[in-house]
Amino acid sequence: MLNHKDLKIAAKSAKSQTEVWDKVAESQAKLSKNVAVAASPAVGYGGSGRGGAGVAETVNVTSSVSRSSLQLTLENKQVKDTSGEYIKALAAIVAGKNDVIGYAFAINGQINSADVYSSHALFAKLWSKMLKASAIEAIAEFDKSDKVETVTADAIKGFLAEAETGKAEAKQLTPRMTMVKSESEKNLFFETRDRKRGDEWLHRNYLKK
Repeated sequence: MLNHKDLKIAAKSAKSQTEVWDKVAESQAKLSKNVAVAASPAVGYGGSGRGGAGVAETVNVTSSVSRSSLQLTLENKQVKDTSGEYIKALAAIVAGKNDVIGYAFAINGQINSADVYSSHALFAKLWSKMLKASAIEAIAEFDKSDKVETVTADAIKGFLAEAETGKAEAKQLTPRMTMVKSESEKNLFFETRDRKRGDEWLHRNYLKK
């Protein structure tokens, strides 16, 4: 699971591998800048308790083994410990809800992205990985400002609907799988389809530009 919206966009839409590596470096730099502040005991999780002085410290989250390795960055102890607090606070929100097939999230009061799957079983299988990636992105984009408004359900619905209105183009990923990309003025929408199931969609990814 890629840990940042910009990295997801680059991986799915980039014209060169260089763009992807640039976004990896940007993500690493943001994590190094914010991981200590986001770990402050005064900071709340799940959208509340945004105040507190925090810790004015930069932590190098890249690995001496390979500074360009995103995976080794995500395995950094402080990144894992801090994201673990977010995960602990949010992991159970889908417990007992067998009709859930997706989720949307916001960071600093701004809609970020959403993922929807064709079944609850598929969503449940991937939920922990998606939550971890979202938590790490929240750390990277952490802003201790108190001026954050809650995103409404209507705003999320509007975001999902608008993202699907762009001009669509299909790309064959494998002999079986097709990805359809739609781009509107403000959003990107990706839909993965299974040709062996009559082009049934399996996954929909909505990204705010």
